[in-house]
Amino acid sequence: MAEITTVPFDYTAWQAANRTRTLERIAQLKPAVLAALGMHGVNQVEVTFDGCGDDGSIQDIFFHGASGPAQVILETILIGVPTEDGESADVTLDSALEDLATLALELHHQGWENNDGATGALDIDVANATFTLDCKLRYTAYHEYATEL
Repeated sequence: MAEITTVPFDYTAWQAANRTRTLERIAQLKPAVLAALGMHGVNQVEVTFDGCGDDGSIQDIFFHGASGPAQVILETILIGVPTEDGESADVTLDSALEDLATLALELHHQGWENNDGATGALDIDVANATFTLDCKLRYTAYHEYATEL
């Protein structure tokens, strides 16, 4: 019979390293996104998401300028975002916004896509440089009653 060997895995260390990587990536994306949005006259952004049943995705991205909804063609706007090796890579604005929302969800609401899931939005106030994750976690609840007659 073959001997089974195990590879020790320190989940806590892995989790801490993953959290550090996520925080660093968010810190890289935020200024790049703010600069691009400001250049295109966008004051507010809402990145909506929805998840359930072990699946989740970014739904829509809404832009608002000083005079109402702004028309921004995301696929054509490239922004420079630092990479892990310190270089800069061009990514589309929509990709950067989706990454930012997904990273924020993974950091603050792991499993947001599981079971009944969650819905909400990442709200960005460009002028104040604030990012707010509004997450509504869904769950199934029931009340159980037992009555002896």
